[in-house]
Amino acid sequence: MVIYEVYPSTFETDGVESSLDVIVNSKNDFRSVKMAFELNNIKTYNTLIYAGFADIFGLNKNFIESPQAGKDTYIPGGFVETGNGYYQFGNYSKSEWKLKDNQLNTFHECLELLKKKNVKTILVFAPITPRLYNSYTNNSQVDSIFNACNLEYYNFNRLMQINDSLYFFDSHHLNSNGVELFNQKLIETLKLQ
Repeated sequence: MVIYEVYPSTFETDGVESSLDVIVNSKNDFRSVKMAFELNNIKTYNTLIYAGFADIFGLNKNFIESPQAGKDTYIPGGFVETGNGYYQFGNYSKSEWKLKDNQLNTFHECLELLKKKNVKTILVFAPITPRLYNSYTNNSQVDSIFNACNLEYYNFNRLMQINDSLYFFDSHHLNSNGVELFNQKLIETLKLQ
């Protein structure tokens, strides 16, 4: 089973930040070069050149990244814990999610791959602060996009009422208390299936 988080903001990005992560954290090959040319961004080109030299000359061979970076702690298995900071209220102007077609196309390619492998996939929009969520005027349209995937889709911004200042680290990240609350609700929801 794959639980695929579909935070709309990730569908608004140009993909450059993700490309940098992929390039510096893996062996690079033709696909890395192809990705760089598709993105056509100087940051991606520079990172690819640096990573290529690092690969050729073994500069990262003995590099071990510290699990601690500032307030963030890497938890083995792919999770970063920030601790239990508390969000200070913010006010947000009304706006709309603007999902990019190329991001949606790639998302659908990922879903198709999972379908071909016969992997059950559940789409989840994890909670963001109610003030931020309610500042978007097209939340129903976004829900329609994900519901149209013909998979189980859960928008926990609609399924849970979470206090902004008690359960969030910032406007779109739960703190440790919020993660516990969300995990409990997610597990309960999945058990009902």
